[in-house]
Amino acid sequence: MNKKQKILIVDDEAINIRLLIEALSDIPNYQIIATKDPYDGLKKAKDANNRPDIILLDIQMPELNGYEFCSEIKKNKDTEEIPIIFITAMQDAESEAFGLEQGAVDYITKPFTPQVVKARVKSQLDLKNFRDQLNSKVIQKTEALHRSQEDLELERIVRGQLEEKVQRGKKMEAIGTMTSKLAHDFNNILLPINCYTEMAMMSIEDKGIKDSLQQVLIGVNRAKDLIEQVRSMGRSNTITEQNITRNFINLENVVDEVKILLSPMLPQNIKIEMKLEAKSLIMGNTTQLHQVIMNLAKNAVHAMEESGGVLTFYLNDEYVSLETGKAMGLESGDYIHLKIEDTGSGIKEKLMDKIFDPFFTTKSKDKGTGLGLSIVHGIIQSHKGDIFVKSKIGVGTIFDIFIPSIKKSEQEGI
Repeated sequence: MNKKQKILIVDDEAINIRLLIEALSDIPNYQIIATKDPYDGLKKAKDANNRPDIILLDIQMPELNGYEFCSEIKKNKDTEEIPIIFITAMQDAESEAFGLEQGAVDYITKPFTPQVVKARVKSQLDLKNFRDQLNSKVIQKTEALHRSQEDLELERIVRGQLEEKVQRGKKMEAIGTMTSKLAHDFNNILLPINCYTEMAMMSIEDKGIKDSLQQVLIGVNRAKDLIEQVRSMGRSNTITEQNITRNFINLENVVDEVKILLSPMLPQNIKIEMKLEAKSLIMGNTTQLHQVIMNLAKNAVHAMEESGGVLTFYLNDEYVSLETGKAMGLESGDYIHLKIEDTGSGIKEKLMDKIFDPFFTTKSKDKGTGLGLSIVHGIIQSHKGDIFVKSKIGVGTIFDIFIPSIKKSEQEGI
């Protein structure tokens, strides 16, 4: 049974403590420790037998303010890793910046929204729990004297990959929430523009004015398409079994469909090759996987527009061993391995760590928004898989996608 995570609340106002306790009431497996006295809060934070996993801290308190409290926590080696979230009525940017400089991981202003507080606290608790587990495993393994240098290096790589995944997930979750709200607001703005433009076109006979209004509608539709991409990104990072339909899928059929749709658009100097040998099925959403493959294929075509080349799809059944899975950050087991390879211009090495970031793109403004690969990454992650990229300037790019496959015995019952 997992131990309860401890949340320490330090606020000199009892009403604020009560509101925070209510906001956090349905976080599972936790214990709240609260105090109105900041000095008592420091004592509780330094108690080795009852040390909190996170601290929710007011700034404006008598005798010892939140900044000073945070400084005391961060300069103590036993408590410096405890995440601190400031929850304060101080809403100016300077106060927030100063609080983050003192070592806080987040800054929430009052009056707060309970759902926001709960989500951010849970996110930090999950990250803290992950780090504690990871550190525990690292300590146990490094204490084993028989471990080879190669094992230690592998552990370092895995740790970096896992921490990168956690950080990327947190960033994508935050951006998904933001983009979803922005998409909603922009659609509300576009609706009257679209309606009144169409009404104006029906009441005007002048062809020149009608043509101008038609351009307005074209612009509105382009904006709608962009908003839908933004909305898709938000959805791809908040996917749950409840809001996405999943079925048994033969991924070869999806790849074939992408080829059929893509082929008429290809210039003569670009060819498609198919090397599809997988026999297994996967559990997934056909529409989303079609979006993934089409997006990667279009990127490959864009990379080969000037020089031409070959776009190759490989599809294989592959077993990932425990050792290989550790190096890749995957669970061991059976996977479908989809490889999409192009002979295009390649991606600069310094950009490789950024390509899955939202809104990052190397394309010109009229050819890309930077949303595509972030959406691809979110969809693959939601299918319990992962995506990897290798690239060399002037040689080409390879995207390797691994998605858990359905075992033979399970397929017989389909």
